[in-house]
Amino acid sequence: MDGLKELMERRLNEAGWRIDMMSKCREVVQAKGSGTSFEMLFQSIRQLGKDQVPKEIKDDVLHHIKYCYEDELKEK
Repeated sequence: MDGLKELMERRLNEAGWRIDMMSKCREVVQAKGSGTSFEMLFQSIRQLGKDQVPKEIKDDVLHHIKYCYEDELKEK
């Protein structure tokens, strides 16, 4: 599963998702003030973060999950 995590991180970075989310975090902190907790920040951007993941990346990661699962079944 570490390979899937690395794949997803790499693909999201390539798509600019991480930079976009960092920018959105800065906007939220500026709007809510320096007392913004992690929980407040997380709740503010969680859905946006999910929605902003490109479909191609979701499909690619899902394909790799299916491949790993099928490969594991073959080994049993």
